[in-house]
Amino acid sequence: MKLCIALVLGAASAAADWHKTDSPSKDCTWVADDSKARCGISRGDKGARGADGTYASDMCPACAQTPMFQVTRSAVLNAKPEEVWDLVGGFQSLPDWHPLISSSTPGMLGDVETRRLGLVPVPDGVSYEREIGRDTMSYGYEVFTIPLPFTNYRSVIAVTPSEKGKAVFVWTSTFAETEPGAAGTVGAIYEAGIDALKEKFGEA
Repeated sequence: MKLCIALVLGAASAAADWHKTDSPSKDCTWVADDSKARCGISRGDKGARGADGTYASDMCPACAQTPMFQVTRSAVLNAKPEEVWDLVGGFQSLPDWHPLISSSTPGMLGDVETRRLGLVPVPDGVSYEREIGRDTMSYGYEVFTIPLPFTNYRSVIAVTPSEKGKAVFVWTSTFAETEPGAAGTVGAIYEAGIDALKEKFGEA
């Protein structure tokens, strides 16, 4: 879990790897030299496109126009950690347990697994995401595009043992709001998933 938390809360590594398509020298430092244009602020778009399919506005710190938020939700479930991880630990498994996720379409970006999530509250909307790290019972992911009011979103889903051997489910993320109230939306999404897990396993 420590590895995944570091990937999410220490996003500098992802920013350090980013560069414009076919231009390795045009990295986040280059974006910062003219952030208004290269982040897409002056045009109202997502800015320069990167070699990995992401955009400067999502990956480079100079493009952050709003403060970063952190949201964490957790619950102790009446089950062994392994039981809960068997359900939630697959990168494509969100539709199996989360009531707001209708589908997960797998893909690959180079050697990195991706998913396109169908969202029940936004029938025509898709969240495009990629995995960014994995430990024994945790994985990290980041969102490329989503029809919800936040950006620069990185998250970890993890299961750890409690002192009594029960499963502690943790969902945490950092992101920037593009509209006021996005943090509440993220929290509500997490709570809906946790409520479903409580219903299935019981709360310890």
